[in-house]
Amino acid sequence: MLACGSTDDSAEGASAQIEGERDAGAATPAPLAAIDATPLVLDGSGRTIDYSPAAPFTALSLTAETPGTKLRFLVDARTRGAKPEIWLTNGAFVTLASSSTGSGSAFLTYELTKADAGTLYLIVREAGLKPAKFLVSAVAEDPPPPEPKPEPEPKPEPEPKEPPPGERDAGAPKPEEPPPADKDAGAPSKPER
Repeated sequence: MLACGSTDDSAEGASAQIEGERDAGAATPAPLAAIDATPLVLDGSGRTIDYSPAAPFTALSLTAETPGTKLRFLVDARTRGAKPEIWLTNGAFVTLASSSTGSGSAFLTYELTKADAGTLYLIVREAGLKPAKFLVSAVAEDPPPPEPKPEPEPKPEPEPKEPPPGERDAGAPKPEEPPPADKDAGAPSKPER
């Protein structure tokens, strides 16, 4: 969105300028955006900013580091009839999300990715490019902790399987059979004749 501009290191005061293209007869380029020197705090407290069409965009810097963090922004007009438009950009001013409701408030939610972590900018503009005051609020909601992985249940030891009845003794050696018992064993022996 704003990557076509360049910064003006000579800017003094509460904001720096991102320059737009030079007009053919202008000695200095027209500012494309004013970067507010005070970073935006992500605690829900509101902060009033003065928007001026002299620099069509006002950029508020913020820092967010944790992927999965939900960033929520609310910009309310404090000037009657003003209609805020907002963009969230990365540090190179590439648009990540935007909101333009055409009403006196603009709301934006964005879930931070690893690639976006670091310095971000909330860009504010009045839709009709008229001077206005806006109340800007921002909140960062930490991502939920990762769910613990369930420990795998130990596998029970398999019980030895009984071989089918016909195969029970198939591979096992057979015990020696005792000699056949004499029918008269245990009876007094008879003399031979």
